[in-house]
This record gives sequence, C-alpha cells and structure tokens, in this order.
Amino acid sequence: MIKCTKSLKLFLMLLILMIMFPANIFATDAYKTYTISIDGQEIETQTAYEASTILKNDYLQRPENLYIADDNLMYVADSGSKEIVVFDESGKKTNSIGKGILEKPTGVTIGPDNQIFVADSAKERVYIFSKTGELMSEYGKPDSPLFGKKQPYKPLKLNVDRKGNIYIVGEGASNGIIQLNKAGEFIGYFGANTAEASVFQTFKNLILARTGIKKGFSNVPIAPTGIDMDKKGIVYTVTNGLTVEAIKKLNVAGSNMLLQNVYAANTAIDIVAGPFGTFYVLDANGYVYEYDSAGNLLFRFGSKDQNVQRLGVFKQPTAIEVASNGNLYIADAEQGIIHAFRPTEFTNKLHEGLVKFEEGLYVESEQYWQQVLQMNSALSLAHIAVGQAYYKQQEYKQALQEFKLANDTDGYSQAFWEIRHELLGIYIADILFVVLLVCLGLYLLIFLDKKFNFLQGIKKLVKHYAKRKPFSELLLLFKMFRHPIDSFYEIKRMKKASVLVATSLYLLLIAELIISLYYTGFLFQSNLLERYHLLLILSIFISVLGLFIMMNYLISTINDGEGSFENVYTGTIYALAPYIIFSLPITLLSRFITLNESFLYSFSTQIMLAWAFVLLFLMIKEIHDFSLVDTMKNTLLTLFGCIMAVLVLFVLYILVNQVVDFVSSVIQEVMVRV
Repeated sequence: MIKCTKSLKLFLMLLILMIMFPANIFATDAYKTYTISIDGQEIETQTAYEASTILKNDYLQRPENLYIADDNLMYVADSGSKEIVVFDESGKKTNSIGKGILEKPTGVTIGPDNQIFVADSAKERVYIFSKTGELMSEYGKPDSPLFGKKQPYKPLKLNVDRKGNIYIVGEGASNGIIQLNKAGEFIGYFGANTAEASVFQTFKNLILARTGIKKGFSNVPIAPTGIDMDKKGIVYTVTNGLTVEAIKKLNVAGSNMLLQNVYAANTAIDIVAGPFGTFYVLDANGYVYEYDSAGNLLFRFGSKDQNVQRLGVFKQPTAIEVASNGNLYIADAEQGIIHAFRPTEFTNKLHEGLVKFEEGLYVESEQYWQQVLQMNSALSLAHIAVGQAYYKQQEYKQALQEFKLANDTDGYSQAFWEIRHELLGIYIADILFVVLLVCLGLYLLIFLDKKFNFLQGIKKLVKHYAKRKPFSELLLLFKMFRHPIDSFYEIKRMKKASVLVATSLYLLLIAELIISLYYTGFLFQSNLLERYHLLLILSIFISVLGLFIMMNYLISTINDGEGSFENVYTGTIYALAPYIIFSLPITLLSRFITLNESFLYSFSTQIMLAWAFVLLFLMIKEIHDFSLVDTMKNTLLTLFGCIMAVLVLFVLYILVNQVVDFVSSVIQEVMVRV
C-alpha cells in the first residue's frame, strides 16, 4: 500500500512538471522555406509547401521521370522495373506500359492525341504507345546528315508540342535539344547552350591558336538535363553544371526570354511549368525552386539526407511534376518513392493573385496580394502587384510607395513621372511666371547699373573681400575650371592655398559624399548604405584618399619631384573641385528625373569624375614640374604603390590575427591545465 502511494505521488509530481514545463513536442517540417527579400537577399519565410504523403508500393523501384495527364493519371518512367507505371489520384496502380519492350525508360510525356512518348536511354530510342499501352512507333538515331554521324543519341527526357513535334534532351547532345517531327524525321536543334570558358581556358586557347595548335582544346557547351513545355508552347530547359542561363524559357525562335541573372543553383536537373504561370526547378541537392513567369524566385525549399527516411526529405531526387491543383510530386530514385507536397494557404493566396496579375487584372488581384502581405510583408512581388493595382487606379503616390518597398525602379519611375506630370500641369504657369520675372529683374538691374552705376559700392566691397583670405582661397576653386595650370602654380609658388582651408574643403568633400549617399534619388541610389555601415564607407574613402596623397608624395620625391607634402595635400583637394562644386546639384537633379532622363544623371556624373581625373593629372604634372611622360609614369606608380600598400596591410592583418589566435589558444590551454 505504501509503495503504491509513493508511486502515485511520483506520477502526480511528474504530471505537474510536464504541465508546468511542457516539452517542445510539435510537428515541424523537415526543411525550411526561403524567399528573396526586397534587398535581394535570401531570407527564411513561412512554409510554402507541406509534405503530405509518399507514393510507395511494390511496383516502383527506381522512378526517373513523372508526367501528370489532364485526367490526373500519373505516368512514372521506372528504370528499375523497366516500364511506365500508371497511378490514379489515390496512388493506386491502374496500368503498366512497355513491359518487355523498354530497357531503361528515363523520360515520359503525353502527346496531343493522348499518345504516350517514352525516352529509353539504354536502347537509344523513343517509343510511342497508345493510351492502352500498345506500341505504335519507335524512333532511333536520325539518319539525316544534319544530325551528324558522330553525334551521340541517348534520349533522357522529352516533350511534345501541339503539332506532334518531339523535343528530346539527349545525353551529351551539346548542339541543343533534338527536334523530330511527327514522322520521326530530324528537323534541327533547338535552344543550344553557350560554352562557358574560364579566364585560364581563354588565355590557353589564345596562346595555342597563335602557335597553330588548336586540336583538343575546343570548348563544348553542356547539354541540357531537363525539359518541359507549357500550354502556350513555350519550352523550359535546365542544365546541370551551368552558372549562367542554367534555366531557360525559350520562345519559338529558341531565344531565352529570362534574364541571365535568374537566382538558381548550378545543379538543376529537372523543370516543370505550373498551372499558375509559375515554373518549378529541382536540383540535385534536393531543393525545389518556384519562379514566377519572369524568373523571379518565389520560394526555395527542400532537404536531402542520405541517412534518414522522413517525409519530405530526399535521397536521390530525379524528377518533379505539378498537378492542376498545385500539388507537387518529386521522384526519389534511391528510395523508390514519390514525395507529394501540397501548397499552404499562404501559397494558394499568392497563386490566386498571381493568376490575376499575369492576366493584367491588377485591380482584381489586389485583394489577394494584400492578404499575402499580411502574411509576409517582405515579398517584393506582392508589393509590385499592389503597386500596379494602385497605378491602374491612378493612385500614384500609393503606387510610388509600393514600388519603392519592392525596389522596383521601373514601376517607381512610371509612377513618379505621372506625379511629376500632374504637378507640372498645376504649377507650370506659376513657375514660368517666376522665371520670367527673375530674368526681367536681372535685366533691369544690369541696365540701370550701366546707366547710373549705383552698384559701384557693392562691387568694390565684393572685390575687397575677394582679395582677402579665406575668401580668395575659396574662389580659387572656381578659377580651377578656367585656368587650372595657373591655379596650381599659385598653390605651389605663391602659397595662395592654406592647409586650413584645404582641410575645410576635405571636410566639405566628406559632407557632400554623405549627402549624396543619403539623398540621391531612389532610381539612382547605389544601395551602399544598405550593405555597409556609413562609418565603414567613410573610412575606406578617407583611407584611399590619404593613401593616394601619401604615395604620390613619396614616389614623386624618389623621382625628383619638386612638390612638397603640403603642395600635394592642398593641390589634391583643389583638383577635386568639379566634385565639390557639382556633386550637390547632380544629387538634387537625381531626385527630379525618371529613368527616361537617366542619361542626364549618368552623363553629368561621368563628366564630373572625368574632369576631376584630368585635374588630378595636371596637379601631379604642375606641382612636381614633370614632363607629360614622367607624369604618366608617376600616376601609374602611384596607383601601383597604393595597391601594394593595401596588400601589405592585408597580409599584416592576417598575421596579427593568427598571432592573436595563437596567444589566445595558449592562454586558454594554460588556464584549463592549471
């Protein structure tokens, strides 16, 4: 009785502890979901797809490819059982195709007449079966001379367009996708990749070409590894191993409609077009990427682990397919299973909004995007869609804010143009009147001064102060534009520029840099402040400027230059007069122009910097009294000296870090042992 009472008390105590301190025993996904933030960085977001089930039975051994037909039947190319296995929506086997005919089926698709097309890499043939599984045709290697006798023909994946033309991804088919017509005749290559060459490869080919040795060093493009086609006939391909244009969306002419900087891995193995204007990419590392029609990444999720068998975790992913309801199916060859994923409520809302958005119904899609933003305010695509909705409703200020949040410069420029157009329409008459009034007033002032000379006292006062320091030193900045050589002569020989005023101008230069970083128009911002701290930017700027001054003085001294350190210090800041004078006006200009007038900003910036560089060159020549050749040599040596100084400092930094780590580890070891 006593033992029973003690056991009961112990049980009650454990129960109370469990209630007070509950364990974290909740279901979590075996993978994380990521998206691209507004600043272009990958960030974690809420789950987009949930692993729902696994299709597994005795019939599947090594699934290589999937295809879901319009009647929702799933066709699986199974190289293990050497057949095409057909499943219904519940995962029940309904048919088996190609048994005894196929050797290694690696690709399957459905043609326009419900014919089943199968790629067999082992037999190097394409087989065509009827809906019931009867063999209708088979196509081997094309005998056309255009195909090439030495070209390999090992079909891996395939797709068929509305006319019955077959698009085949072949192993080693570096010329591109193999095209056969309905009768199996070769009609050409399509969407070939470009060869990527490293710097070393390019240099080696250049050297060997000059010696006449070319054989064995040709750079062959990588063959595509995956293919799909949407209902509009647009072909999608992926290539495992490419870093540029690994994902392609090809039009009828075979040109890629996506930008080259599509966010993707270089291990992509399969691709499928979705029902909502999106497309999905599967890579060899077990990640699934979903993109919108323009190639903007919506989600990345997935996981790969060789040592576990868990829902949603792959071992050897080989193919991806999507159903009409948005469910994803991913084949795992090593496990002999198919993983099924269903979209979450968040993803469903995004897809509903995306369908309206792709159709150009921006206003109708707004309600869906607003719900998406409530769930994830960092999704740039949602901000763009809401901005388009506001734009269509002529609510340009709200559209401007949304485009800015999405970092969409094109949309921002359009909305800003509309706002500026409205303001000009309201105030253009007042602006012209004020300008005319000012011009008339200046004309009358000049006319009356010429006649009555009533501004003589003011002119004398201005001339009097213009000759006194520090005003004369400041005015020397403007003389630099008209007579730069005379100005540097006055700085060197006549001491018309003091260190105090030069230091003040350096501080003004830094202040203008800060203003340009913060107040340059959104369309022309460099985003440096988003990537780096302001103090870091200023430290680098000041260090580079100081290093240039120091190196130029030291190298010029070695090369018998006449200029002192003070001359170089003051001359450098006066040579930067174009930046000091025009930086703020250009920054102000950037806030009033759109992308259509961007040449005004870029051209004026380039002129300002080029002008400053020319003045720096003249400064080195005049301050040190060099010839033109000596000036060029001195300039190059100065730049080389700056680079070497940075390298030395970097090496010292690494050495000091290693010494500090070593001393720290020794101290920790001594403390542990003592």
